[in-house]
Amino acid sequence: MLRTTQLPDKPLLSETDKTPLASDDDDDDKSTRRDVEMPDYEDDDVDNKTYKNKLKRRLEEDDDEYILGDSSAELIHRGEPIKRQKRKKQTTVEYDTITSLDILQPYNYYTIKVFVSYRTSIKTIPSKTKLGEYVNYFNATLRDKTKGIKARITSNDIDTTFDKIKLGSTCIITNVCIWYDRQGDMMLNIDKTSKIIGCTPDESIHPNYSFKLLSSIEFNPAEQLPIDVIGVVIHSELREYKKEKERTSHVRTVTFVDSSDFSIRVTLWDQQAIDVDCKLGDILTIKSAVCDIRNTFYTLSLTNTSSIEINPDIKERHELHEWYNEKVVKNNDIQFRARLFTSSLEVIDEIEPYRENNPKFVAFENCIIDDIDATAYIGCEICKKSLKTQDNWCQKCNKTTTPATLFKLNVNSLSNDDDNDETEYRLVMYIYNDIAKRFLGPVNDYFKLSPTEQTKRLENIINGKYQIVCSIKESKNQDTEGMEYTAIEIIPIKDV
Repeated sequence: MLRTTQLPDKPLLSETDKTPLASDDDDDDKSTRRDVEMPDYEDDDVDNKTYKNKLKRRLEEDDDEYILGDSSAELIHRGEPIKRQKRKKQTTVEYDTITSLDILQPYNYYTIKVFVSYRTSIKTIPSKTKLGEYVNYFNATLRDKTKGIKARITSNDIDTTFDKIKLGSTCIITNVCIWYDRQGDMMLNIDKTSKIIGCTPDESIHPNYSFKLLSSIEFNPAEQLPIDVIGVVIHSELREYKKEKERTSHVRTVTFVDSSDFSIRVTLWDQQAIDVDCKLGDILTIKSAVCDIRNTFYTLSLTNTSSIEINPDIKERHELHEWYNEKVVKNNDIQFRARLFTSSLEVIDEIEPYRENNPKFVAFENCIIDDIDATAYIGCEICKKSLKTQDNWCQKCNKTTTPATLFKLNVNSLSNDDDNDETEYRLVMYIYNDIAKRFLGPVNDYFKLSPTEQTKRLENIINGKYQIVCSIKESKNQDTEGMEYTAIEIIPIKDV
């Protein structure tokens, strides 16, 4: 592929001999300047149009097996003709010729050894050169110890090539050309002439990590610096969703913890959601993740410069695996705190209310529930909304549904776990069925218990310490004033 560069308006020829004028640096650069083959100019060939056409023909007269040399753009800019370099097709891999990504130059061919940190799914587009034919390709981000770079991969057997360039794998690729994309960024071109060779685990490349504990992560919207994290997977869920034009894609939500006893969630999309097929107990490492806050929860997201690995053979992975086996597998300790953006109970009356189509969320740390009682209601079995008519019509689902008996716990006050602050902060907070069942068991079994047994289970809740995440809205109940809180997550905190 030829990269076009704007030609000068006039050839830089002298008045007398019509040879290229020497630049100011020619005296210093004569020993390194390449010899170029000069075209024959006649007297009537020095006008702009003729010169440009002749230079253009010189660029196009050779076939596709020739490429531009290192200084082609500079020669064009100076108005000098170009000497073409023949493309060197590599048939064997010479390990001593592997080139690092930070010194690659455009329009030359190299052998590289890279780590696959990201790849897209296979896409098909119409061919720009052959009418009625199509081209299969996928994009990837490849990196070595020096830098990362985007790549476009095409092949006659795209499925086999796709299987070779797996996420998290290390491979050697020959006959790789580097060029510029439409945004002016450097990009690798890997085509049917390139050879892809997988590396053994001993030969694998791993990014240079600088891990941070999840407890030390801070969100700064003004300066979102990339971070490196490592953790043990405690939850992984893959779901399908509909994209534009009814195309089905995938999203995976992964929650992992580290030795600080905090957990955090990362969301993966499309092909990356399929590639990161992690399971409970796997060790996940992420390079250059970006921190964000969603509904008061700290979350991580990945960019095209991020990389992710499952169970890499590094020291930190083995150390974290030992910690997990001791804490969870041996001692059955599965309580982890979420990384939250929290508010203080002291400012509970100053929190802004719920706004339509823009729900407000708030999180409280180290809370004690002082006053709670349990009730039940009849609701939709699917969406859990209250059924207000006798025909079991659910307004949210817009259909007749099966009624179900569901929990509704009423929390009337919270306080801080602080000996110096014994204040009880009054509020109206509801804990609905799914969260309530964790503490009280199935709703039908609970209400079959004696009043004494029911009180004991409620006291177990009161005696605990929690992280509480709530949504907020203005109360519509005439018996209450101010704001109404609905718990969307309650996480018990275990004293160490």
